[in-house]
Amino acid sequence: MTGFAFPNLLLIIWGAITAVLAALFMWRYLTGFREENIVILDAAHASMAAEQREVVAKVEHLNSMIKTVSMVWGLAALGMVCVWVYDGYISFLGGA
Repeated sequence: MTGFAFPNLLLIIWGAITAVLAALFMWRYLTGFREENIVILDAAHASMAAEQREVVAKVEHLNSMIKTVSMVWGLAALGMVCVWVYDGYISFLGGA
C-alpha cells in the first residue's frame, strides 16, 4: 500500500493524545505537589486556607480532564487494535 495509510493516521492521533495526557499528568503534579494533606490553621492564616482550597479546586478540575482524555486515549488505542486485527484478517484471507 502506497501513500499515507489509515493505521498511520490513527497512530499519530494516539501519539498526540498520549502527549496531551502526559502533559496533564505533569501539570497536575506541578499544581498539587505543595498541597498539604492536613492543614491546621488559625484565624491569622485564613488567606492560606483560601489558597489551599484554590489549589484543591485546580487539582480536581485537572483530575476530571485527565479522566476524559484517558477515555479518549483508550478508545483510540482500541481503534488501533481493531484496525490492526482487521488488516491481519484481510491479509490472512489473501485480500488486498
